[in-house]
Amino acid sequence: NRLLLIDEPSEGLAPVLIEQMIEAIEALSETTTVLLVEQNFIVASRLAQSYVIIEEGRSVQAGRMEDLVDDDETIQRYLGV
Repeated sequence: NRLLLIDEPSEGLAPVLIEQMIEAIEALSETTTVLLVEQNFIVASRLAQSYVIIEEGRSVQAGRMEDLVDDDETIQRYLGV
């Protein structure tokens, strides 16, 4: 199995480049496990199947991304979106 770790890939990119990057990561994820570290919730929610929220070096919540997308309280509390 292949693993690709990507740290903050959208940081500093123009929106048009972010869209291209998302498409590239989606294509890679078909054959490779992708571990994505991303503070941009919109990007993360489009790419991730599951999530882990880390606060002060500790995992405080984890689950399926589809559940997090609907959890406004958690999003506001931890992600400030």
